[in-house]
Amino acid sequence: MPTLLDRDLPECPVRIAATPPSSDEDPFNLRKLLGFVKASRKQDFWLELAIWDRIYYKNVNQHRQSHYFKKFGEVRRLMKRLKEINPSAEVAKLYTSFYNETPLAKCKGNPSTSPTLEYTNYSLYRMISAALLIDRVANDKPLLHQSEVPTTNHVNRAHQHLLNKKYFIPLTLVIMGLCSRTFLTCKQWGVEIDDYYDLMIDWKQKFPTDMKNTLLSYSDIDKTTMKQARKKASVEFSQRRTSEFKPVHLESGNISTDIRDAALDTSIEDTVNQIAKDNGLDIAMEDYGEILTRDSPAPKIENKPMDYGEIVVRDDTVAEEEENIIKVVSEPTQENAHGMKQKTGMKRKSKDVHEDEPYVAVKDAVSIAEKQKKKKKRKMAENEQVRYNDSTKSQKKSASSSSSISNNGKAEMKAKVKKKVQQASTSEKKSKGSKNDEIDDIF
Repeated sequence: MPTLLDRDLPECPVRIAATPPSSDEDPFNLRKLLGFVKASRKQDFWLELAIWDRIYYKNVNQHRQSHYFKKFGEVRRLMKRLKEINPSAEVAKLYTSFYNETPLAKCKGNPSTSPTLEYTNYSLYRMISAALLIDRVANDKPLLHQSEVPTTNHVNRAHQHLLNKKYFIPLTLVIMGLCSRTFLTCKQWGVEIDDYYDLMIDWKQKFPTDMKNTLLSYSDIDKTTMKQARKKASVEFSQRRTSEFKPVHLESGNISTDIRDAALDTSIEDTVNQIAKDNGLDIAMEDYGEILTRDSPAPKIENKPMDYGEIVVRDDTVAEEEENIIKVVSEPTQENAHGMKQKTGMKRKSKDVHEDEPYVAVKDAVSIAEKQKKKKKRKMAENEQVRYNDSTKSQKKSASSSSSISNNGKAEMKAKVKKKVQQASTSEKKSKGSKNDEIDDIF
């Protein structure tokens, strides 16, 4: 049999035999096969793959070096490889071989031909390859190695850590939901592939063989082929994952077979030994420091008194000179003290504090709640002051407006009085003139 997951696997050239199936179970098995064709033609998985591609192309430039996005790309590659195999097309081809390769929509009625045994084995071989890829994307089989973890779970866990750090929240939520949907669709598809394999492995024995085609033989597929292939692929995948992602420690023996079988490069060791001989050094006697082991106990700390150093005793003369210097610096004269008071503007109470004593202003400790209360009171006082100023301004405006109105009224009254006086004076003049005219007429 060719190697598993081979991209250049040649297809069986003879698909159809002229003799139709003749057993009584063939109609029942054919209806089952039609059910598998309809189930495999669902577009849920391919829609999820399209979303994977879209997210990958939109975010690959920003996240290409990150560990979580590399896991995302690994799942995408596995799904693309599964699309190349296209198990739904393989099931449809096997079903159309019962109707002389007519289109799937026209395959109705009794079958006229039957597929060959070689082509059935080839179809089962392709379904085994698809099952291995589905197991890598979502591991739901108890027969697989215990150390293997589903790749979708790896992606989900990596993005869950990213979500806990609150980084790229929209992207992480979309990818986590995509992983859960992909896991469910792959799990359902894996169950359907198992049922299809169990159906065809018993039914293929009744199909005719092609005696002319002896170049390609797929006759070594039986009931245990899929289980053995899954076990082998599981062990290989888990060994590769432990060598890549688990830390290797020399004392634990956690080293993969690839590292154990690797040939040692002795050229560096030979050059080091040659340099040591030329310089007369003994590498075995070199001091590489203290060797620490895992099981070594922690160093004990003894309860010894602390060493504060030596106590130095000063001479009396030196001590007296230092005290005099301190007095000169700390006790200023009256003139200097008066000047300092004028400069700093510091006020003291003569009854409580003497002039020679240093003045220290100590404030009481204030809690945060009291500070907040003081701030609130200060704000309330400021608001009241603003309101008072606004009210006084409004009162002044009203008073000025009323005074202007009263002044206008007084001016109008004065004008009216003036008019009346003028009218009275003119009337008197007219009356006097008329009397003089009468007197002139008399004389």
